[in-house]
Amino acid sequence: MNAAADNDRMLTSTIVVAELIYGAECSTRREENRRGIHQKLSQIEVVPVTPAIADRFGVVKAQLRSRGRLKADFDLMITATAMELGATLVTDDGDLLSVIDEV
Repeated sequence: MNAAADNDRMLTSTIVVAELIYGAECSTRREENRRGIHQKLSQIEVVPVTPAIADRFGVVKAQLRSRGRLKADFDLMITATAMELGATLVTDDGDLLSVIDEV
């Protein structure tokens, strides 16, 4: 069990929602997938990208760039959201988890 599952509060970013909808739109079961996404999202807090999150994104991206490490902007925005909110980032991308430790 991870720390996110132990917390009573679950949230996701509007960036994640955009990626999920894109995936549904590209699928052969478009409507079914969109319904499933919206059903799951009704149980999760969706947080917008705020100026504070955007600021954190810029700082993190610049720090990583200075170290020669590049990540996709959406991935960094999701990471910045977790960092800014003090949330647990749930991902299978170990590089993103190390980003949190580096900055």
